[in-house]
Amino acid sequence: QGWYAPEAAGAAAAEAPKAKESTGFKGVEGLARALVDKCGSLERAFASFDYNNQKRLTRTQWETGMLVLHLDCEDLCGITLKQLFKMMTTFDGSRTGTGAVTLENWTAFFSQLKGTDAADLLEQDP
Repeated sequence: QGWYAPEAAGAAAAEAPKAKESTGFKGVEGLARALVDKCGSLERAFASFDYNNQKRLTRTQWETGMLVLHLDCEDLCGITLKQLFKMMTTFDGSRTGTGAVTLENWTAFFSQLKGTDAADLLEQDP
């Protein structure tokens, strides 16, 4: 059920050239490191995407936020923004997403980092 490595995206993603914002990490860790670097914490990153304070992110908010932060999802994660958004919407275990990422989805998605070398990213001050 967990998603972490770029292998899920296929060999083409592993061979993709590195963008300026590349951290050298792929998957959840790469995304988390980039968000913490840009926003200070994963919680602050969620809040920056949730510009209307609805406690949920639409796909438009997600895509806009990634553009504003100059983060390349395919470089960081090996998958498209749309694919990653869909994963986040269903990460609470439901088979059908709500069409939005809630803070609970966001937290559950990044909890994959627990027990890894990147677990410290979960502890960044909000």
